[in-house]
Amino acid sequence: MIKYLLVVLLLSMTTLPAASDSSSWQWSFGPYGGKAYVGTSPLASNNKDLLDVAMTAQPYINIATYHQEGDDGWTGPTGFYQQDMCSPLEMIPGTSKTWRLYYWNNADSPSSWLNTDLTWHYGLGVGESPPENIEYTLTFVRLPVGMTEWNPPPGSLALGETITLNQEGNRVFWTYRTANGLDGYVFDLTATAIPEPSSLLVLGMGGCGMLGMAIRRRRSSR
Repeated sequence: MIKYLLVVLLLSMTTLPAASDSSSWQWSFGPYGGKAYVGTSPLASNNKDLLDVAMTAQPYINIATYHQEGDDGWTGPTGFYQQDMCSPLEMIPGTSKTWRLYYWNNADSPSSWLNTDLTWHYGLGVGESPPENIEYTLTFVRLPVGMTEWNPPPGSLALGETITLNQEGNRVFWTYRTANGLDGYVFDLTATAIPEPSSLLVLGMGGCGMLGMAIRRRRSSR
C-alpha cells in the first residue's frame, strides 16, 4: 500500500501548476513626508543599485530602511533609504525576505500631534492586490528609545505582534520625536513564498486519491 501512496503523492506533486510571476512587487508605507517603498524586481540586487534611493530630509514624519556599509555585504553608503528594492524572492514555499523599517517624527512636527498613523498599500495603483503565492506580514519589533512601557492608543499594535497585510491598512502610534531615526519605532516587513490555492487543491486531490487507492486495495485483499 505504501508504494501506491508514494506514487499518487509524486504524481500530485509533478502536476502542481507553476507559481505566478511574483518577481516584481512593491509596498508603500507612509502616510506623510517621506514614504518608504520596499519590494523586489528582476532589475534589483540585494546590494546597493539604481533602484535603491537614499532618504532625503522630510517634514514631520519619516519611515525608511537603514543600511550600514559593510554589514551583510552592503557596499553602498551608510544611511536611510526611502526605496529599498531587492532581487526576486525565490518561490520555494517557506523562503522569505525581510525589510527592517524605522518610523519616527522630526522634532519640528506639530506639538498638537499626540499620535500618528502608520499606513500601507500594495503596488503603485489603486485597487491592486498582492500575489496569492506570497504572504506579507508586519511585525512590531521595538519601542522607541526611552519608551519603557507600551500603552497603545486605540487601533495600534501590541509590542511583538505580527499581522498579515491586506491590500491597504493602517495602525495608530504615539508620536515620537527624535533627531535620530534609529531611535524610533522598529518594524519588520517579511515576504514569504507560500503555495498557491490551486496548488493546495491539487495536493488535496492527491490525498483523496491516496485514500481511495488504500480503500480499494484493502477490499481486494479480503
